[in-house]
Amino acid sequence: MKDIAEVEKENEDISLSRRKSNLTVSLHYEPYSSASLSEEKCSPICEPAKDVPGLHVSNKIDDSCEYESLSGRSLLLKEGSEANITTTREYYDADPLGPKTVSSSEPPPVQRIMAIYGINVPTEIGGVYRRNDGVEDMTVENSIRTRFSIDKEAELPPTCDYSIENGVVVETHKTPQICQSDGSVIRCSGDGTVPYFSLQQPKAWAGLGRCAVTVHELEGCKHRDILSDKRFYKLLAGYIIAHKEGNDKF
Repeated sequence: MKDIAEVEKENEDISLSRRKSNLTVSLHYEPYSSASLSEEKCSPICEPAKDVPGLHVSNKIDDSCEYESLSGRSLLLKEGSEANITTTREYYDADPLGPKTVSSSEPPPVQRIMAIYGINVPTEIGGVYRRNDGVEDMTVENSIRTRFSIDKEAELPPTCDYSIENGVVVETHKTPQICQSDGSVIRCSGDGTVPYFSLQQPKAWAGLGRCAVTVHELEGCKHRDILSDKRFYKLLAGYIIAHKEGNDKF
C-alpha cells in the first residue's frame, strides 16, 4: 500500500499537469491585393523576363479560380523571406560584373568556344502556386505552413505548347523559342535541367564577332547523361584533333 506522502506527491503532480494559463492571440487579416503582389521592386535575378509568354492556367475543380504572373520577390516577401531578398541584392545586383548584364551577355575572353548540350528533353521552367488560406494548427509538433503551396489542380489548355504536371510547368519539343543567333522562332526544349533559353546563350556570343563559336545540340540528351554520350566524345575528340593539326574550321 502507498503511504500518505506518496499519495500527496501524486496529487501534486496531477494538479501541476492540469494548470491553465491565459494566452492572448493577435490575428491580422490581410486581404488579397494584386497590386501588392505585382510590385516592380523585384531584383532582376528573380523577376520574370519581359518576353516570358503568358500561359492561360485554369483549375481542374474550381472554374472560378484566377491566376496571374508574379515575380520571385513577391513570393519571397509574402513568405516573410526578406533575408533572401537582401542577399540577392547584395551579392547579385550589387556585383560589378553584372550577373544579369555584362557577365551574362558578354562572351568569355577566349578565342574559341565550342558549346555542346542536349535538347528536346522535357524541362521544368516554372510552377503554379495557390494561397494557403486558414489558420495554422500550432498544436502539431514541427509544423510549418507556408503562405503558398504548389497547386496540383492547375491545368493548361490541351492546345498549349507547354505541359503541366502537379503544378510544375514544363517546356517540351513543341515549345516555341526565340533563337539567339537570328531572332527566328524555333520549337525546342532544354536538357531536362537547364531551359533552352539559357543553353543557347553561346549563339548570342557568335553574333558579336569577338570569338569563334561552334554550337552542337544533341537530340534527346539529358543534362547529366551527356558525359556518357558517345556523340559528345566524338565531337570533343574531333575538335581536339582538328586544332592540333591546325584546322580552325572545325
